[in-house]
Amino acid sequence: MNPIIQAYRNIAPEFVRNLVREGIRFSRDALHISQYATPNILSPSVPLSKSASDSLNALRRDGVTAIYKEEYAQVADYLLETWFPIARTIDERSDGADAPAGTSYLVDLPDDRRMKFIDVNNSYQRDAGLSIAGHISLSDPNIQPFALDPDLLGICYNYLRRQPYFRHDAELQESCFTGKNKTLNSLFHTDRMHNLSVMMLCNDIDVDTTHLEYAAGSNNRSLLLGGIGVPEEKCEEAAKKHKMVNGVGKKGTALIFDASGYHRVVLKKHTLRQVMFLNINSGHHMLPMSHQISDYINLDAPHFVKKALRL
Repeated sequence: MNPIIQAYRNIAPEFVRNLVREGIRFSRDALHISQYATPNILSPSVPLSKSASDSLNALRRDGVTAIYKEEYAQVADYLLETWFPIARTIDERSDGADAPAGTSYLVDLPDDRRMKFIDVNNSYQRDAGLSIAGHISLSDPNIQPFALDPDLLGICYNYLRRQPYFRHDAELQESCFTGKNKTLNSLFHTDRMHNLSVMMLCNDIDVDTTHLEYAAGSNNRSLLLGGIGVPEEKCEEAAKKHKMVNGVGKKGTALIFDASGYHRVVLKKHTLRQVMFLNINSGHHMLPMSHQISDYINLDAPHFVKKALRL
């Protein structure tokens, strides 16, 4: 260790070291916020329908909102008929063993396309009841009525007040909590700044099944004063000050929530939850995507939809 740092630790009182740590944290978060939370002054919004505007207002107020469309329900049916069975077949093929990070499988779809499924499942998740966890490409045209819906991405744009981007491919999850092992997600926590999670329910979810719980209004907390990342124990205490919103709905409901607010999954034993996740943010902590989307995108799609795909 650097002798200057060692001397500082030996001499400086604890409260001084705490002040220094907080100062470093504050400076780092301020830089991050200035890079990724500053609105686009020239184009801070895109046109929205009346219903999408109402959903945006709820998202700004509570940090969570729900949208239902018949088109989303049709996408959910497609996933239940196609991708969920494929994922189960892959899990059987791997004999339940932990797949190395990024393990991918080429799969054949009924319409003669070959697509990639990235297995992100592991034994820890399976103990918590997660039977399917994998990434599928946004180039699948049958999921685009949901994933590339201009209303959905327009809400994200206007909430962030700047261009939104997909952080990674769409993620498919299926879980049935057995009571064997709870996950960290079952505690109130926060995720990255300006990270919008979009979770489409592929089966009916109510308060008696495993579901999302969100501390309403916690999205409006000060990121500079409280920090972008908050320890779980502090989240648990802070969440008690807020009214809870349950992320429930029928198949085809899309829940959009600001993951920098306090949220958790409420685990209910032996209940099934099948969902598709989209993670959308303002351009930070990006992961590679597997699609060749330019071959599949509607050329008439709004500019912010194309840019969300990093085209």
